[in-house]
Amino acid sequence: MRSACVLVLLAAVSLAVVVAPAVAKSKPGGNSNAARLCQHGGWKHWVRADQTPFKNSGACVSYAARGGILMEPKSAAQRLCESLGGVFAPGSGNVLWHCTYTWTSAAYDALVNRCFADGGNAFGLVSGNAGGVRMDACWHI
Repeated sequence: MRSACVLVLLAAVSLAVVVAPAVAKSKPGGNSNAARLCQHGGWKHWVRADQTPFKNSGACVSYAARGGILMEPKSAAQRLCESLGGVFAPGSGNVLWHCTYTWTSAAYDALVNRCFADGGNAFGLVSGNAGGVRMDACWHI
């Protein structure tokens, strides 16, 4: 009986020695590579997944080290387009950006104002129809 208890105790200790390190290693870790991106002023170029900015390097490092996802900030035009239920796309050449959305006069006016605030000097229909789903573009000509 006594040898059986000693054997069970030894088995339990052996199991604890083998399993404990495995459990410690399997804890979800952060992303040290992403945390490094926050250092040396890098925190100014990133935002959280919800687009909120960091106040300092430490806040960014802490967020990334705990597994937070660093994102590039969205432009004001992209945030506006998406807030209207639209799909934003960056432009190229003379086109600054596109927004595909369901037209309303309020949405159109807001996009026009954003276009001019972004340095564009022309805004209008690229495809779709005037009163429904359409793609408009902001140009600098």
